[in-house]
Amino acid sequence: MEQELYYRIIPKDNDPEVAEVLDFITNTAKRHFDYSAMEKVFNPIADSDFFLFQTLVVLANKQNKVHFIRQTHVEFLMSGRMIEMGDIENLVDEIEQKCNIEVFAMGMATDLMFSQGRLPSDVLTNISQLLAGR
Repeated sequence: MEQELYYRIIPKDNDPEVAEVLDFITNTAKRHFDYSAMEKVFNPIADSDFFLFQTLVVLANKQNKVHFIRQTHVEFLMSGRMIEMGDIENLVDEIEQKCNIEVFAMGMATDLMFSQGRLPSDVLTNISQLLAGR
């Protein structure tokens, strides 16, 4: 499977058990950077939770983050929201630096569930242990 498209196949919305694992990681990441500032920039145009989730997946799968930043910038512009591409880049860099354990956890969780076929409940147990104390 082509890695660049991997984030598109995560069935987060189709499987509540998978969503629980991915939301757990995303919610843990929210505590390690200025999430409320990001919400102020994104609302009401974009879903901050989804952007954070998508950023973690892009970083975990070592996808081209410049492409992701440009794509996000274009989506903002098309919705009529003026935002500097540098602001998006700074935010992605902050998430990458301050949420590196969550980035690792996202990669591990997606590999365990989608490549190795592990049960989401087992993956949640492993991820919970990894992120304990964060």
